[in-house]
Amino acid sequence: VDPLPASAGNIISSATTVCQTQTGVTYTIPIIANATGYTWTLPAGANIVAGANTNQITVDFSDTAVSGDVTVSGANACGNGAASTAVAITVNALPASAGNITSSATPVCQNQTGVIYTIPAIAHATGYTWTLPAGANIVAGANTNQITVDFSDASSGQVTVKGTNACGDGVISAPLAVTVSTSLTPGVSLTSDANNNEIVQGIQVTFTATPSNTGTAPTYQWQIDGVNIAGATNDTYVTNTLKDGETVSVIVTASAPCITTSTASASLSMKVVSPPDQPLNVTGVSTLNEVVLSWETTGAGNESGFY
Repeated sequence: VDPLPASAGNIISSATTVCQTQTGVTYTIPIIANATGYTWTLPAGANIVAGANTNQITVDFSDTAVSGDVTVSGANACGNGAASTAVAITVNALPASAGNITSSATPVCQNQTGVIYTIPAIAHATGYTWTLPAGANIVAGANTNQITVDFSDASSGQVTVKGTNACGDGVISAPLAVTVSTSLTPGVSLTSDANNNEIVQGIQVTFTATPSNTGTAPTYQWQIDGVNIAGATNDTYVTNTLKDGETVSVIVTASAPCITTSTASASLSMKVVSPPDQPLNVTGVSTLNEVVLSWETTGAGNESGFY
């Protein structure tokens, strides 16, 4: 009569606390009398990579491995012997995959400060590793799920983040593209359709503002001698009521995101001259050698006599 294998002894483990994806963990049992083989049980996600059916095995833990027990029993043709005392194995998880990054500003400007990037809290993460475009620097929140960034002479690039813990790194987030724009100074030029900016009083004149570096939707405010003109908010201004010496100005408010100042202005001083003398109606009566003349003006022109 062949005996069953003897009871298994105590398992010796190279690690009872492991990480997901950890490899090369060994478990050993003293040789079991009458055993021709060894039957091991492992936590889910743990796999024997060397030594199967022997008294020493090498185990790798997958990225989905969970905590559980390791046991072993001797085996032979008659059956299995009594199993060993279970060894509890704690499997610590890697950080979960990172979610989507949100930003308080996009695009950003060179030398812009206080831009915030946030990621939802990552399961099992004890820290966060961020990558930023060249020239961008974390000024608050390093190693957390929300950082504050200053851009100093930075260039365009990507922001990414991944969770970290003692076991390693989680899956990195999808990259967030960041466009870093150069700061521009808005400007505006002002012209009129009057020759040499000189008109006759009462003649209509059109002023045109031509903006630069102001974005796609600038706004306008026209002024005369520094006083806003009600309703004059287009890029042109038309009038026939100017007086000599009045100054026409335009203030442009920029809509561009990266500007050194929000407004630009330009002015023109106009020369307004009085209209020419109006024609005279002249009537006359001739009596022999004497001519009598009289006249009257038909407008507001200058009057002069005859001799």
